Amino acid sequence: VSINVYDTILLIQQRQDWLRDYLIDKSFEPLRFVGKFANNHNVGEIVSDMRQKLNLHENWASNFKTWAEAQDHLIKHVEDKGIITVFNGIVENNTSRPIPVEECRGFVLVDDMAPFMFINNADYKSAQMFTIVHELAHIWTGQSAGFDFRKLQPADVPIEILCDKVAAEFLVPTNTFNDFWATTPNIKSASRFFKVSEIVIARRALDTGKLSK
Repeated sequence: VSINVYDTILLIQQRQDWLRDYLIDKSFEPLRFVGKFANNHNVGEIVSDMRQKLNLHENWASNFKTWAEAQDHLIKHVEDKGIITVFNGIVENNTSRPIPVEECRGFVLVDDMAPFMFINNADYKSAQMFTIVHELAHIWTGQSAGFDFRKLQPADVPIEILCDKVAAEFLVPTNTFNDFWATTPNIKSASRFFKVSEIVIARRALDTGKLSK
């Protein structure tokens, strides 16, 4: 991994350590949803619990005209629950140290007092939505994304696959997707409706048997 990504992780860890100590000192309670599904990898149950805790109904994103509005709404609900979200595309405020999207779309440092989520805001808004929910799934399963820092490959592939499935079902619920596709079998339209990238819609269409490879 590049030194820019590495330094960003260290900076977030420092902030997390400070905030964790502060919250413990002020007698805050641990967040019960962190690691709630450490031993239960049922996608439907994880998604249902996330929606309930974040107070978001199944088709919340379709109520917004733009990706930015939908994302702002999601982040407000996420931060209301004590999850700190950092958007940046550079190290701290150093414009000569960019964080390339292909190296890091985002990561999460799971903690039951002060979970921190980092999202690369150099990425497309439609892609950021998926990253946010993927990282939330890591919080619910209690596992930080572990990376092999030589190749930037997920170290624990099963958990990454699970978090992708959770994000897909959270953002593009199977039932709603089936209904939408029945009247509008169009990737672009579905992408705008669900506020996710066209690649996520294409993948959902493939997984639900609507498109062939």
